[in-house]
Amino acid sequence: MHFKLMKFAAALFISLMLTNIAHASTKYGVKDFFSHGKFENVIVSPDGKHFAVTYRKDTEVRLAIIERKSNKVISGFDYGEYRRIGAVSWINNDRIIYSVRKFVGLWDKKGGPGRTFSSNIDGSKRIDLTEKAGGFSVVSLLREQPRHILIEKGRYEGGAIKAKLQVLDVYKGTMKFNPDSPKEDVHGYVANIHGNPRVAISYEQEDKDSIDVNFTLHYKDLGNQWQKLALSSDVKNPRFNVLGFSADDQKFYFSSDYDDAKSLRIGIHEFDLTTKKATLIYRSDSVDAGTSSRRAPDNGQLVAFGFDDGFARWKSIDSEHWYSKLISSFEAAFVDSNVVITSMTADHNEAVIYVNSDVNPGEFYTYNRKLNKLKFYTAVQPTLKAKDMAYMNPFKMEARDGVELHGYVTLPKGKKKNLPTIVMIHGGPHGPRDNWGWNNEAQFLAHNGYAVVQVNFRGSGGYGKVFEESGHRKWGREMQDDVTDATLWAVKQGIADKDRICVYGGSYGGYSTAMAVVREPDLYKCGLPYVGVYSLPEMKKSGDIPTRKGGRLFLDKVLGSDQADLEARSPSFNVDKIKAKLFIAHGSDDQRCPMEQYDALTNALDDAGIKYKSMVRDEGHGYQIEKNRYDFYSAMLEFFDENLK
Repeated sequence: MHFKLMKFAAALFISLMLTNIAHASTKYGVKDFFSHGKFENVIVSPDGKHFAVTYRKDTEVRLAIIERKSNKVISGFDYGEYRRIGAVSWINNDRIIYSVRKFVGLWDKKGGPGRTFSSNIDGSKRIDLTEKAGGFSVVSLLREQPRHILIEKGRYEGGAIKAKLQVLDVYKGTMKFNPDSPKEDVHGYVANIHGNPRVAISYEQEDKDSIDVNFTLHYKDLGNQWQKLALSSDVKNPRFNVLGFSADDQKFYFSSDYDDAKSLRIGIHEFDLTTKKATLIYRSDSVDAGTSSRRAPDNGQLVAFGFDDGFARWKSIDSEHWYSKLISSFEAAFVDSNVVITSMTADHNEAVIYVNSDVNPGEFYTYNRKLNKLKFYTAVQPTLKAKDMAYMNPFKMEARDGVELHGYVTLPKGKKKNLPTIVMIHGGPHGPRDNWGWNNEAQFLAHNGYAVVQVNFRGSGGYGKVFEESGHRKWGREMQDDVTDATLWAVKQGIADKDRICVYGGSYGGYSTAMAVVREPDLYKCGLPYVGVYSLPEMKKSGDIPTRKGGRLFLDKVLGSDQADLEARSPSFNVDKIKAKLFIAHGSDDQRCPMEQYDALTNALDDAGIKYKSMVRDEGHGYQIEKNRYDFYSAMLEFFDENLK
């Protein structure tokens, strides 16, 4: 991998105007990697005169409206401690809508569902749309109706979600019923760019004691009549997601695993409304496709879809569309990078571009199509230089039982062999995965001389549901063996010094870190479990998951119910096997992995006379407050240095 900030491309002449950025030294500190950064997102207004920007302030994500000509903030929006402003959309040149949600931890959602607000850009006439209309989700911004949006309001009844369409006035909060629905109870409406509902989903639980559901897809035919899409499938509980439409609305595209009973990998399908047939147009032989999509802003046409087979990839549906060509020219300019157009003006002349990569934490640019010029706007982490960061390289290996595993290794710049190594384990575990791209933890460790190994063990998402479900009831066993095998792979490759390896992870990664030093007492010199699960029996009783029936059914499915087996796979019941040094970090207000988990492990260690370091801060499931982040990662580096250097 080689990263170059800019390069001339035949399709695009770029004039790059850099703002003054202070030059930092090539040795970076904790604050450089773990401050919240300048902006999270930048969205241009339809007339191009303003930006809506979101940014972090300790536990908050705030919103500001910036006048582009003067670069002055004309208004700001914040909702207090732990509240994050999420998606922001321009309804017209003068009014926005945005969501707000409470997050006590970095990864949890304590505080209930989100709310949606609307406001004039100067902060006036602000209303809580959720208070006015109740809970809803946005179906379409109705760009041809500049004071309305199309929403669906749903309720859960009889094992199914039933939703109705409403047109919501974003100035008054009043609603008008939209009768354009199938006869059946449906939800998950998808509309074309003109706000015309075209697709919906209905589902039913298999039975009251199951979390499995059966889906039916509904679509509007060329005569504007709703029909059921009957897909022949041998797959139980297939997954569906509508990605977009063709330019003439006579085809729509969806991602699904309904036709792949062997691996249950998600492929991309085209449904032709004329022939009423679905056709598979792409399926990877290793990963799920359709993890992201690109839609043209002029007609809503789906022009490409994304997948990650080691690097972030895009596959085009219409490479000749002007939007596809525009993005391709940016990708030629920003080589080896992820490129996203965050927003465009109503005339499609100006755009905001977001670029990041494994060595670039993120930059925003503005682009003018008529002038054919790209201009630097701001960097997410202005002090960090791409040239000083470490490449994140994918690898593939076989586990001890022949299962193919994928992962990433990040090496300190200029070093390749016999390195002190941190095996870093992702959370989840069922659904999330490690992806190529910017990872501040991996970069921080590599910058301080450590090789970082990340593996997508069985149970991880992104490689088909068969691979994901192969981790069910395998916590602490086959899933743990995969982490061990990735560690041994790094030793065999000459990357890791076998006598200088530690393990670290958060959430499920914290569980797996603690199990790693239990299962492999002579392999790891130290372990740093962070906001983790340490007692599986306790997980069935405490925290936010078992408070819901669906959560209890999920835990039974992925963990099992045999008490002796749960104890055998719990670090807190097996501390007598630990030889490695331990540093345990937790949040006292963690709802996902509550303090009962921390107590289960530390009490067992105390009873066994095993010493350990610890850090407990008044936070939730993952530290958000910058001071706590600085303290944690400083202590992490000191801990690893003590044990590996």
